[in-house]
Amino acid sequence: MQPMESLFRIQELEEELRLLESQNHLLEEENKNLKAQQASQQLNSDALFKDFFLNTRQACIIFTPIEDGKDFIISNVNPAFERIEGAKKELVLGVKLSDVYQYTSANIMDVYRRVFKSGESEKFVFSWEDKDKKKQWRDNDIFKLSSGEVVAFYENTTSLKEKECALLNSEERFKALSNASNEAVFFMSGGYCIDVNKAALKMFGYSREEAIGKHALSIIDKDYHELTIKNLQNDYTQPYEALAIHKDGHRFPVIILGRIFMYQGQSTRITTMRDITLEKEKEKALLSSEAKFRAYFENNTAAMLQVDPKNKQIIEANAAALRFYGYTCEQFKKLKAYDINTLPPDEIDKKMQVVINSPTQTFIFKHRLSSGESREVEVYVSPIKTDTESRLFITIYDVSEREATKRALEANEQKLIDAQGIAKIGSWEYVFEEDKFYWSDENYNNFEVDKSYLLTFENYKRLIYPEDLNKVEDSWKKSIIEKTDNFTVHRIVTPKGKIKYVEEKGYTVYDKKGKPLRSLGTTQDITERKLVEIELQKSKNYLKEAQRIAKVGHFEFNFKTKDINWSDQIYRIFGFDIEDKKPTFEKYRKQIHPEDVDNQYKIFKQALKEKRGYSVTYRIISFEGEQKYIEEKGYFELDKKGNPIKVIGTMQDVTSNIIAKKALEESKAQLALINQDLEKRVKEELEKSRDKDHLLIQQSRSAVLGEMIGNIAHQWRQPLNEVSLLVTDLEDAYNFGVLNKEYFEKTTEIVYRRLKYMSDTITDFSKMHTDDFKQEAFSPKKLIEKLMQFTEGTIKKNNIQIRFMCNDDFEVFGYPNMLSHILLNLLNNSRDILIERSIKKPKIWIKLEKDKANYYIRVLDNGKGIGRSIIDKIFDPYFTTKDKKRGSGLGLYMTKSMVEKQMNGQIHVQNQRQGAEFKITLDLNGENL
Repeated sequence: MQPMESLFRIQELEEELRLLESQNHLLEEENKNLKAQQASQQLNSDALFKDFFLNTRQACIIFTPIEDGKDFIISNVNPAFERIEGAKKELVLGVKLSDVYQYTSANIMDVYRRVFKSGESEKFVFSWEDKDKKKQWRDNDIFKLSSGEVVAFYENTTSLKEKECALLNSEERFKALSNASNEAVFFMSGGYCIDVNKAALKMFGYSREEAIGKHALSIIDKDYHELTIKNLQNDYTQPYEALAIHKDGHRFPVIILGRIFMYQGQSTRITTMRDITLEKEKEKALLSSEAKFRAYFENNTAAMLQVDPKNKQIIEANAAALRFYGYTCEQFKKLKAYDINTLPPDEIDKKMQVVINSPTQTFIFKHRLSSGESREVEVYVSPIKTDTESRLFITIYDVSEREATKRALEANEQKLIDAQGIAKIGSWEYVFEEDKFYWSDENYNNFEVDKSYLLTFENYKRLIYPEDLNKVEDSWKKSIIEKTDNFTVHRIVTPKGKIKYVEEKGYTVYDKKGKPLRSLGTTQDITERKLVEIELQKSKNYLKEAQRIAKVGHFEFNFKTKDINWSDQIYRIFGFDIEDKKPTFEKYRKQIHPEDVDNQYKIFKQALKEKRGYSVTYRIISFEGEQKYIEEKGYFELDKKGNPIKVIGTMQDVTSNIIAKKALEESKAQLALINQDLEKRVKEELEKSRDKDHLLIQQSRSAVLGEMIGNIAHQWRQPLNEVSLLVTDLEDAYNFGVLNKEYFEKTTEIVYRRLKYMSDTITDFSKMHTDDFKQEAFSPKKLIEKLMQFTEGTIKKNNIQIRFMCNDDFEVFGYPNMLSHILLNLLNNSRDILIERSIKKPKIWIKLEKDKANYYIRVLDNGKGIGRSIIDKIFDPYFTTKDKKRGSGLGLYMTKSMVEKQMNGQIHVQNQRQGAEFKITLDLNGENL
């Protein structure tokens, strides 16, 4: 530096010194004024501090130094101390500090001595085990009074610590907690930040991208680097103070606490920092009672209110309350407790009354903010009394996120338990050092063991099926050595001897040296699935064997993907290698005999066009050159629009059948001459049989003709009576002179309609009972409805209820007269059974339905059915269960003959719960118009 520059620098320093002396003088004057104010406020301040000392929820102990500050004796304690520690005041007064903390950390004595000696306050957290071996935690704020006494304010943080320890085992829970916390949380690995919570970003002014990768020392003042490095190297777990550096460069005091945890699969130091700027300011302000109280109230991060217990008026609110509720100080003073609490006023009054007459009370309320939003809050209310007034001192903590997180955690845990129960999946953890498993409830259910069962590895092995034990152990050991996931499916044996199948998955966590610490995984009960798989495999094996014996194979062809799937037997039929699992359509067609290729393809294409099943027989030349006959059958699987998706079918080697058939045809040729002589005789006998059947049909028709005529007479009775009355009415009208043209025409019109009804009845009857069974188009539904009209007389006469069920009216081409005859036989048969057995509330049901190929007519009665010993004989000729005078035994025989021989249908009978049901099946596609 040049001489001239040095001179200028000296002058600058002298000017700065004079300025500092002037400022120091002003500070001394302000200090004198402050002391004067403090002296004037001392009387009222002492009263306030006394009230605060007695009513605060924090325990407070006042120590008097002895032996020049080497030890201390308890000179006073507040009621909160008695409540937290469960010790009477008179029993602890005069007790030495060294005697009180002889079983706790020795460092606490050093803290008290430092505070006494330096006058600087300190925060100290310590723990010890009580008589029940339960760990207790205390969070102390220790400072020195101007009187020389040392004061400790503290809270019992045992519950909080227990929750903290429980939550730290779960990364997700801890991360959720850290994000909900007001403290900065850094996740450090190797001294560098790998994750950070929102509070840390806000506290230090960084974005998340800026914070990730920062070194721990870059946010700590250099004067505290040595202390920080020392604590990091020693894994120091006690909180300590340091100066933190904000992004903008300003320093602020923090309390730092760090611990080592496993986070995201790696050893991580999780460090929390709490900004104690306000606390430091409060400590300085707490030199006098009034200053202590004001600083505690105004600078506390928790929202605080003072309320008049008489009219519930809010007297004062601290800055935190203004921020939380969104009101200004003036707005707050116009509000009452009723305005911020969502409870009804009478409920608030009741709770206030409880507080006035008791120590501090704690409540969970919903408070209303200025925006109208409601928040869950934890409220501590203490009554404060002075000589002049009473107030309620209220501390409010926003616990909305905590309660929501708690509810979400509980809901998620329950969902996990429910999901594990539904899927039969249990979770487990094995700790190597302890040689112990920790199981979820569902895992106990899977193994069917009691929770008292000692879950060591040896005891776990006893639950494994003996033949599977080596497989399970080998898989476990291999996964540990190779550091891979473990997966096994094996059997277990429950304590009651039940064998079950389980699927186990797991992985292992290691320390830095590669030593396994613990394994975690799941066990799923797959017994039901495994048994189904075993049965399915058995069925597949049986099918393969059956196909091999019968020389039948199955195939499937996908029209979209062109994929072909063949069973092993088709490979054998064509002579292909079974290991060649790539059949193609071209490969298949190449093996078909040249003379049969076109015919096979023609039949297949026609069936595909008509979307129906098909059957075709053709020759193939096998891969070995052998000629074989194949019978192929298939059907088409269609989508919702009717488009073909797949063809599925079978192929059978019928070579031996064809050869046998040809031999049979040759034998038939040799017998042809003999058969020619017999054919004439057979034809003659058949003609006789047809004449006999026709005669029997006529006899059967004649048997019911009389009854039908009776039914017609019944139907005619009412219209004839009406016609008779109308004619008589015309006579009377004429005699009385009221008959005119209009009256006459109206009456004759009614008579005409009645006579037409009678004529139509005869016409319908003649159509239904003509001897000529002609094929024609007709509606089965309308035929049955007409038939019910004709039988109505005898049915109603015997109090029989008849019900016809039909959802679809359609037309077919067939024999309507023959079908009416068949149904009359069945209805008469049901009627006779119901009368003969004196059935109460006799009923007959007729049901008409159809599908794509057939239509069905069912006739069911509640006549208690047909005996098992005779049900197979019911259609035999001359077999009857009726009195000989009432039945010939030909009705059902002829019914079956007409259905099966004349109409190419089927008729079956079976017993239902109500009685016998006759089911007629007739072809729809062949007859449908």
